[in-house]
Amino acid sequence: MNSNGQAILDDYLAQVTAQLRAAGHDPQEEEVVLDALHEQLDEARAHNPHPPTIPEARAILAQMAPPESYGPSPHTEPTLQPDPQPPNAAPTPQISAQLDWLGKLSAALCIGTIILCVLIGVLASTTGANTEELGGATLIMGLSAATICGFIARKTPAGRFGLFGGGGIMALCLILNAL
Repeated sequence: MNSNGQAILDDYLAQVTAQLRAAGHDPQEEEVVLDALHEQLDEARAHNPHPPTIPEARAILAQMAPPESYGPSPHTEPTLQPDPQPPNAAPTPQISAQLDWLGKLSAALCIGTIILCVLIGVLASTTGANTEELGGATLIMGLSAATICGFIARKTPAGRFGLFGGGGIMALCLILNAL
């Protein structure tokens, strides 16, 4: 009758092992968890050198986490699943929409920055104000943002426009400034 208590504890450890495997843990992780559980069981039985009775085993397990807590979470995907999409595959529609939006933002930043700098130049020529620093800072920040957004969205036509337009105009400005 005493061995039935040990059978209950052994069954608990077998259930935990099955849950760990279902969750995709590697053998080393399983071993660490099972070693810790063996220590907990040994500590719980330290007062009694004999195999546990069924009521003792049930009392010990009542203080332990259920085996299901070691398994895959019902709210998340298993962690060791293969990538559902090969690395060179076309982006998913959601990612494509985000990249398209970012590409359009890049193109708008490029065009908007050029228009803003032209307006600053017109303001400077009509009022005689020195807006060189303001125009330069506006140009660099706007085109930098356009180039960065364009680089991220470079797989879209608008993203390429922002990348090459912003980067090209910045490079042209730097070259002309050096002359």
